[in-house]
Amino acid sequence: MNQEMIQQVSARFKILSDPSRLRIVQILMDGEKNVGQIVDQMNCSQPNVSKHLQVLYQSGLVTKSKDGNQILYAILDPSVYKLCDVMCKAVLEDAQKQVRKIQ
Repeated sequence: MNQEMIQQVSARFKILSDPSRLRIVQILMDGEKNVGQIVDQMNCSQPNVSKHLQVLYQSGLVTKSKDGNQILYAILDPSVYKLCDVMCKAVLEDAQKQVRKIQ
């Protein structure tokens, strides 16, 4: 990878490093949602969720479409599914190792 590509990868990791944005991505992995549906599943205010959705949208990780008077958000970049799957499995394996050490 050249330096420009490394910068792009780093930028994506930076976007996903925020816990609120990562939670939004996790919620959207179940399918498209509007802001209200996302707020209902998070412990954040609507303006805060909207701010994070805008970052995810501008980065190209999520898309938005209009349905009547509401905007629906969905994951646009399929690599997000793979990345989350790999990281979640790694965290789970680490947790299981810690439990085995305690027992």
